[in-house]
Amino acid sequence: MACDEVDLVLFFRDPLKAENGSSEQNLLRLCDMHSVPISTNIATAEVLLRGLDQGDLDYREGIHPDIVEPLPVHRAVC
Repeated sequence: MACDEVDLVLFFRDPLKAENGSSEQNLLRLCDMHSVPISTNIATAEVLLRGLDQGDLDYREGIHPDIVEPLPVHRAVC
C-alpha cells in the first residue's frame, strides 16, 4: 500500500462479530492514510469493482506522483 501498488481493498468481515481486532483497525487506517478505497461488504465491493473496470478509479494516479530523487541539502558554512 505504501508503494501505491494497491488499487482497492475488499475486506469482508463478520458483521455479527462484536469485537474489532487491532489488525482490522490497522488495515482501515492504512487505507485512509494512503487514499485506498476499501469495501467491507458485498454491495460496496461490487461498486468498487465496476468502477475499477470502467476506469473510474484512475483519479488515484494523480494522488501519489512518481517518487523523485530528493534535492541535495546545502549546508551553510559558519
